Amino acid sequence: MLNEKDEDSLPIFKHIIKHAINKVNSNSTGIKFNYEFEEYDGSSLFEVVNASCNLLTKDVVVVISPDISNNIATQADVFNSVKMPLIASAATDSYLQTAGRNQLYVMAPSDLTQAQVIVDLLTKFGWTKISLISSDSNYGIHSATTLQKLLIQKTADVTAQEEFDASVYFFEAFSDPADLYLEDILKNMVDSLDRVFVLHCEDYYARFVLQEAYNAGLLNEDFVWIVTESIVSSPKSLRVTTDMIRRLHFPIYYEGLIGISLYVDTVNPTYRDFKRDAVSSLAGEIKGSDITPQVVMLYDAAMLATEALQDNINELTGTVADARCGNNKWAAGEDIARYLTTTNYTGPSGSYNLDRNHANKHESQYRIVNFIDPGTGLDSGFSGIGTWTTAQGLKITSGDIQFLGGVKKSPTGIADTLEGQHLKVGTIHSPPFAINTNVEGCKEVQCWEGICPKIVKRLAKDLNFTYEFVEPEDKKYGLLNKTESNPEGEWDGLVGDLLKNRIDIIAIDLSVSSQRRSYIDFTFSYLDSGISLIMKGESKTDNRFFFFSPFAFSTWFAIFIAFALISVFQTILGKLSPCDQHGIIAFANETCCCKSCEDPTDDSAKCLVTEAQKETDFDTISLANAVWVIGGSLLGQGGEPLPRSPSGRMIVLTWWFFVLLITNMYGANLTAFMTLDNLGVPLSKPSELLTQTVYKWGVRHESITAVLLENNIDTNYQKLGSQSEFVSNFDSGLEMVDDGRFGLIDDTLILEYYLSDSCEVFFVGEKLLTIPVAFGLPINSPYARLFNQQLLKYREEGLFHDLWNEHGKRIEERKCGKDSVGSDKMLSFQTLIGIFYVLIIGVLVSVTLLILELTVATIRDNSHDGKSTFLETLKRRVKLAFVATSFQKKMKVKKRQAA
Repeated sequence: MLNEKDEDSLPIFKHIIKHAINKVNSNSTGIKFNYEFEEYDGSSLFEVVNASCNLLTKDVVVVISPDISNNIATQADVFNSVKMPLIASAATDSYLQTAGRNQLYVMAPSDLTQAQVIVDLLTKFGWTKISLISSDSNYGIHSATTLQKLLIQKTADVTAQEEFDASVYFFEAFSDPADLYLEDILKNMVDSLDRVFVLHCEDYYARFVLQEAYNAGLLNEDFVWIVTESIVSSPKSLRVTTDMIRRLHFPIYYEGLIGISLYVDTVNPTYRDFKRDAVSSLAGEIKGSDITPQVVMLYDAAMLATEALQDNINELTGTVADARCGNNKWAAGEDIARYLTTTNYTGPSGSYNLDRNHANKHESQYRIVNFIDPGTGLDSGFSGIGTWTTAQGLKITSGDIQFLGGVKKSPTGIADTLEGQHLKVGTIHSPPFAINTNVEGCKEVQCWEGICPKIVKRLAKDLNFTYEFVEPEDKKYGLLNKTESNPEGEWDGLVGDLLKNRIDIIAIDLSVSSQRRSYIDFTFSYLDSGISLIMKGESKTDNRFFFFSPFAFSTWFAIFIAFALISVFQTILGKLSPCDQHGIIAFANETCCCKSCEDPTDDSAKCLVTEAQKETDFDTISLANAVWVIGGSLLGQGGEPLPRSPSGRMIVLTWWFFVLLITNMYGANLTAFMTLDNLGVPLSKPSELLTQTVYKWGVRHESITAVLLENNIDTNYQKLGSQSEFVSNFDSGLEMVDDGRFGLIDDTLILEYYLSDSCEVFFVGEKLLTIPVAFGLPINSPYARLFNQQLLKYREEGLFHDLWNEHGKRIEERKCGKDSVGSDKMLSFQTLIGIFYVLIIGVLVSVTLLILELTVATIRDNSHDGKSTFLETLKRRVKLAFVATSFQKKMKVKKRQAA
């Protein structure tokens, strides 16, 4: 069975079959073999069927066909119906050997094996983002499906960095390749930014596809094209005709193609003997360059069939029905099938054993080739650079691989530029992010200013693309509108334009939401926005206790606790310290041995108590006095008596430092609160709107703010959304705020920008939500990786911060300040905890000094006494500090009587 459309190979196929049969007959003393050629137009399914039926009337016993997989499938269906064996020497479709084709025997490895070669080649060079181009014939679809399945399986076995991403493009398989329409496919390939392409189609389509791809700029430097075995095995099909001299040649843009070809060991003695014998016996009919893998395998198919039949042909009984494609079965067909599957044959192209799965079960071998040195000869094209075998896998044997454009270094397979791309950038007039400085509908780049146009301008410069700005007709960002007639909803605004391919990217402050993420992709966030509440202040306030506002309740409580504890510590230190009044008198009283000591009016008494009394006052050490001293300093006043001991003075000094910091912070914050409190907004956070009846609030109708509030899991946010009024647009919302007693909940960045024009409107509390803003892209957009790479770089450079300070952060310019109303202005205990740490350190230092004082005094006492131990003396001193002596009580009574 010979396809007459294969004009170049047809005569060679005939010559090699004649050579094979003649060689068998010349070496055989018994049965002789004959051959019949049936030629047909392989582009017509009817012609293929008709030719197959014609062949059945010629008493053939085995059919051999070197045709492509599409035609082999048709032939197999015809021959299988009458049990006629069919040997396919070159077909590779993985789906050929179905359950209904029991009489089909395939010699070449299937496309599943070739797909493994392709995957190993892609893995070797790190090419994970690829496009597969194929015809929409059964062969093309099956080959694409086989490769896709293997890529998915490979991706499941590797890390995320090695995941394969394949796009598949099918072109219509016209009978005349010159009629191919590739414009839409090539545009999608250009837009995809893919740099690695696998061309897997019938050989006669290849040169037309490569020609159009070259015209589209897809065969230049940094691109990779891999062509499969069906193309490499028929190099003549790649030649084109020059316009001037009408001579066939290989175009220069083929140089650098990577190919996959069936491997034939050309140094094997069997192959060398065959080639020499074939060229010499067919002198003038076949040249050495005509001996391609397809030719050698066709020869081996004939030799395999004759070897299987030679010893068994006499046992065959019955003949094929004389009716063309009749219903009669050939009884001997199953016998011949058994002979074919039990024959082991080794020929110039390799070893063959057609097992019961009707495929060769010997090791598969492929050659990796590189197209170099374009010229007119067939030998000037593909050159071997590596091998692939079932056992050893891929081996690149050449270090001098040439890629497209004469490049020697392996391309990355990933685009790093958008050169040649013209993008439609969707945006709307929304200061400060995008400002149309000219007329509406202006697409010129010069008509737009603001944050986003400057980001796009920087992207265009770094990625080398051109662009224009496009506004949606409804001037909206994009919301999903659901109706009874359309429950799934339809997107409007910029998002709708993106989904309808009217624009390529959205460049505005597009809030990232889960609903939008279900339909489009987002770039990296370039700023963080949120949802906030603004309100206008009143001229009068009802806050009668405004002076408590600078500090939070936790801070006031902590100050009170500190005041109480320091007072107690001051009292304890005064009593324990041997250097303070109480300690001196208490110890002197207990050590006095003369009776006159009990009479303070006796001037002649010179005992220790009398000396102590000259310098001290019995009524100085008490908790009441300590509270007076500590409290007075807290309120900026003095207090007496002050401690005399180092430990007592240390704790007072620390308290004074603490008071200094606290009072200064209170004064500064009170000043700010007196300014803000005059606003008259008795709300500290947005959720308090739900518990009052004075103020109303609203959100923009059909805004992302309303959607985010209503769909939030927080019930307070849901209530704020459901109970709010709708305002038609942002300007009308600001007017309602200016009228008073109305709050607007909206995008934080936009509010911050517009609040710079008013000193009477302020933020209330903190953000309800924090939401990133980013550019929008179609799902799986080819631009995503490049844009994200650049935006991440800009973020690291601080570009977005600088642009916001330049265009958006006008609120800093307000003379009345930028602070918001709310509890966040109160100084909490957590904020001031460092000051309390200082106080604790002072207490610890004071305790240390007290221990030192007691130690020194105890040592001194022992030096006079010499009868007690150190611990006994220390214990007596501590006990004396907390025991009121009879002497002290008497002295207080007599002193009051004398007065």
